[in-house]
Amino acid sequence: MSFKTNSMWRHRAAIYNDLGLIKSELEQYDEALTYYQQSLGLKYEHEGANNKELASTYSNIGTLYYKQKRLDIAIENFQSRICSHFVQSYCHYS
Repeated sequence: MSFKTNSMWRHRAAIYNDLGLIKSELEQYDEALTYYQQSLGLKYEHEGANNKELASTYSNIGTLYYKQKRLDIAIENFQSRICSHFVQSYCHYS
């Protein structure tokens, strides 16, 4: 895989994440979630579940659900953020 191809997915994932942030600020939560999911998809596809780059997107999704007062789902995403940023073996939730 060339350097250009390897870094290209990272740029796309970052753009999707940033578009999600913009849509979230505009309170267009469904569209924001779609962009966040696209960002996560790229990160999982290229780096797998042990990818520390997942953390920021999970945090943004948690914040989105928090703004909607959907606290259970927000907590799940914040937990996913912690587990993707730190060692997976310390996370014991489903």
